[in-house]
Amino acid sequence: MAIGEAAVAERGALQDSERGCLRGQLQNPVGTGGSRVAPGGGAFPLRVVSWVLKPFPIGDAASPERDYRLIRISLSDGSALFLRMAYLIPLWPGDAMRVPGWELSAEEGEALQYAARCFHAERAALRLVARAEQCRAVLARKLAVRGYPGPCVAAAIAYLDVVDLVNDGRYARLWLTYHVSHGARSPRALFQGLCRRGLPQDTIKAALQAVLDPELEGRLLRRFLQKTRRQSKKQSQTSATLKRTLRFEGFSPALIARLLEEERFQELCSQSP
Repeated sequence: MAIGEAAVAERGALQDSERGCLRGQLQNPVGTGGSRVAPGGGAFPLRVVSWVLKPFPIGDAASPERDYRLIRISLSDGSALFLRMAYLIPLWPGDAMRVPGWELSAEEGEALQYAARCFHAERAALRLVARAEQCRAVLARKLAVRGYPGPCVAAAIAYLDVVDLVNDGRYARLWLTYHVSHGARSPRALFQGLCRRGLPQDTIKAALQAVLDPELEGRLLRRFLQKTRRQSKKQSQTSATLKRTLRFEGFSPALIARLLEEERFQELCSQSP
């Protein structure tokens, strides 16, 4: 099973009752001091009844530094929290989870609250990924608009990157393939379009090399020339000016030279008796 498919399978394993518990985390979260806010405005201490680690479907992706196993924590008020160990461990005050039955301290309550927010950011990100391919930067902006804290967004996207549900290289290749076939102007315009979406320049360059093979770049170059000449209402330009323009737009020098040679040859053929 592919990494992304395994992650989707894990997501689908959450039953309706678990989704209800997840909604409860947002409506009635763990507060500072490991307390639950009571209806009258007061608070009462919470104890951990049990906690269960669920196997992560991708063995090699979980490590001591980034343990993405899902953990279900049952609390003394009858509610349950669903978290990932990677979200909890950085803020957990001790070396390990204690024996079930302990009363949550302030630090433990804050750690659980943070991990719960990370998990909800992950679920919101998964809903966006299910609609369309996402890149890290755009996904982070969408989650920020929805009110998720920056550290939680970063943690959730790191998990989606591990399971290959968010992949900047794949996003760039798909974006380029679509826009090349739907009127893209030039390699430079494509590069700038991905830069505006926050992708790293190295990722964009690699995607351009993968997508723009000589044949496809040639079609893009001819389309660019047709549009430029139609807009300027000029049928010809000096060779030097044309070369500068095409190089500025990111077309490869070898392709430019070959196309200009073809045009000169066609012009000579049309002039011959």
